[in-house]
Amino acid sequence: MRRFVSLAVLAGLLFLPAAHGATPASGTVSATASAVQYSGSASAVPPALTRRACVEGQNCDTFDLVVDVPANFYDTSDRVLTVTISWADPANDLDLYVCAGTATDDPQCLNGLVASSIRSGTSSESVSVRNLRLVTTA
Repeated sequence: MRRFVSLAVLAGLLFLPAAHGATPASGTVSATASAVQYSGSASAVPPALTRRACVEGQNCDTFDLVVDVPANFYDTSDRVLTVTISWADPANDLDLYVCAGTATDDPQCLNGLVASSIRSGTSSESVSVRNLRLVTTA
């Protein structure tokens, strides 16, 4: 049995010019593949003041991340999942949400919030989650 944790990494924007989707749209980390990178942005018309106002491709961008580890992995291993987003201009206030499920399941992260970073006046947001245990599939 393997443990698959499906997460949506949602970057909610207060302002960010130009519309592009996450590239790639998804990725997987595992016991042997420990890093994934993506690039993305979204326009903001109107700006998203909260994740509840998220409209994919307009004022937020979503990256689907799968954490694929054996069911008993955390019995002998201690891991931290760290998600970081960064941008050039601190005036463009992005917020970071890590959500259980996918962007299709819960596009505004209303039911599955795992962690968030919503600081203002910065050019990055970061969250860390230790030993992520959400769902198990056979």
